[in-house]
Amino acid sequence: MQVRNTVVRLAFHKRLWLNDPDCLILRENDETNLAQVHALLSVAALSGGTLIFSDPPEDLTAERVALLRTLLPPLPHAATPLDLLQSRIPERLALPLKLPEDAVIEGCDVPAQTWLIVALFNWTAQVRDVKLVLSPELISRIEIEGKHCSFHKLDFWSKKYTRLEGPLAKLTAASLAPRCCELLLLRRVTPGVAQFVGSDVHISGGLELSSWREMNLAETQLGRDVGRDLVADGYQKLLHVSLHTGGSPRQLQMWVYLPAIKPAAPPVLFYGKDAEGAEDFRAEATAVGADVWRISVPPACSQGTTFQVAW
Repeated sequence: MQVRNTVVRLAFHKRLWLNDPDCLILRENDETNLAQVHALLSVAALSGGTLIFSDPPEDLTAERVALLRTLLPPLPHAATPLDLLQSRIPERLALPLKLPEDAVIEGCDVPAQTWLIVALFNWTAQVRDVKLVLSPELISRIEIEGKHCSFHKLDFWSKKYTRLEGPLAKLTAASLAPRCCELLLLRRVTPGVAQFVGSDVHISGGLELSSWREMNLAETQLGRDVGRDLVADGYQKLLHVSLHTGGSPRQLQMWVYLPAIKPAAPPVLFYGKDAEGAEDFRAEATAVGADVWRISVPPACSQGTTFQVAW
């Protein structure tokens, strides 16, 4: 891929042409490792343009096909290079996003529906630090001026979550291997409000979310039926979450911020019937940060899009 040509021309997308990065190389080879493939996929995705690959699908592993699925559909806009005039090949890209208008969101404030994708690249042959410097205009998209803010930071490729305290302008540098990247999803924490932090379904880390409704568990049919034991055990809230998953069964993960109601009690995911038609399927979550949980959804349940999370 001609990385420099793609990145320095991002601003022309939908103005003079539709961006057309080089053909994606997904097959395993001796020239690039998986982390370097992630970097090239990030550039292609953040171009907002057409995505073309030439590898025969039958020659790709399931893991490599899954990488391609995370790029589809393409992002609605191209990212902005933050160091266009400072670097020969820009190393910092940013793209503000917000939930689509047709998403049904209840119980989530408007600022929490806006987030930033930030990509940091190291295009050299040595390990080096790449510092993130965001403009005040970009920071204002998710930060409240004059108030102390915390932020969710989820690295899309490594699936590592970190809680950031303080202004984004002081975000520390990333130490990156040669020709590798970090693809970060940044959202402001809204204390006391359940939030979608991200998933591994789509590289946007949010555009796959189609609905999000928060309710009182005891007032729902689930709370009166299979979830009545949870109500008795102190669980109070229920989320209905719908994701666009592409319709193909696979293991997927999503990260959610659920302000503690019952400390140290993990949220429980419900999804109708399992593949064998047994009782309602449950899966517990794994804590990855303060009130932030990673929920793994088995392939038998991911053909649909709607999950219910009690906490």
